[in-house]
Amino acid sequence: MSYSGELSLIGLAASSFVATNTDNLLLLVLLQGAFPRKKFAVLLGFLSAVLLVVLVSLLGIAVGRVLDAGLVGYFGLVPIGLGLHMLYSGSKRPSVEGAESGEAMIAPGAGPLIATLVLMLANSTDSLLVLMPLLADTNPAGELTLITSYLLCAVLWSGLAWKIGQQRSLAVTVERWGVKVVPWIVIAVGLYIFLDTATDGL
Repeated sequence: MSYSGELSLIGLAASSFVATNTDNLLLLVLLQGAFPRKKFAVLLGFLSAVLLVVLVSLLGIAVGRVLDAGLVGYFGLVPIGLGLHMLYSGSKRPSVEGAESGEAMIAPGAGPLIATLVLMLANSTDSLLVLMPLLADTNPAGELTLITSYLLCAVLWSGLAWKIGQQRSLAVTVERWGVKVVPWIVIAVGLYIFLDTATDGL
């Protein structure tokens, strides 16, 4: 794979991760506040959830192998539809109140790692809808680059959540930014897949 091809995949991994995990960043900040003495367990729960999302998304590779390559691009309609829905509904990103309501759904007494894992998985439908078709549209040589970049983004996201947790006012800025920009990033990733602009040829 060429150097430019790798950079393209890294950019796709980063943009798709950011687009579908802005809400999870806010949840991470809130969960750290709920478990101030066990912040590491909260972050570990998030990383575990991301790993599970990647493992489930690998099923998209099998789909990509069975279907004709020309049909795989149509999976891009899924993230495009998701992005349009987010624009139509004014964004699916939860406010602080919405995230706190989500926390209340967790069984009382749940440890921070399990609580975070359950909440993040329940909130990761959009991640699956974007990552699965992206993997299906990428050839085997690029899959490792894509997955590695995605997981590294999760580690960086954890560090950012830790930092924001120390400065709560930053959470408001993140939410405001996400509401305006995230739907367009999701749509752009979907268009990339739909137009089949060469990830399967990298």
